[in-house]
Amino acid sequence: MASSRAILLILNGIFFLIGVGILSIGLWSQFDKNFSMIWNTYDLNKLIDAKGLNGASLLLIISGFASVFISFMGLYGSVRKDKCFLTTYCIMICIIIILEVSAISIFFNYQGETRAHLREGLNETVTKVNKENDKAALQIMNSIQTVFQCCGCNGPS
Repeated sequence: MASSRAILLILNGIFFLIGVGILSIGLWSQFDKNFSMIWNTYDLNKLIDAKGLNGASLLLIISGFASVFISFMGLYGSVRKDKCFLTTYCIMICIIIILEVSAISIFFNYQGETRAHLREGLNETVTKVNKENDKAALQIMNSIQTVFQCCGCNGPS
């Protein structure tokens, strides 16, 4: 029994620290004015607008807060051996597992549409590189081609 309690403490401690890190990055990107200057130096603002960046920082804030809150429930419940906190923790973890299974099923159902949108976006980026000589699009395509060891969306043509 003590070993399972120790494992719960260690894992929730790790998730608490990760949640604090994610939350702090989200808050930094949301409220620091220098972050937008960093964003503009890489010319990525041409491809992803400020609304997308704002949405990403809000997502980081929400997920970081949720991770901190849930891991705190597990930590406090295991330290104090409080059944209410542990029950709430177990219910939240079950809800997260159900949401993850739902997300996986949605992903598999919309996989064809996702590929079409991805292909369309890649073709648009290639068009920006070839016709508009866009440096940010060229950097992104070079990164994609390096990581996936390919060229273009449908091959070299």
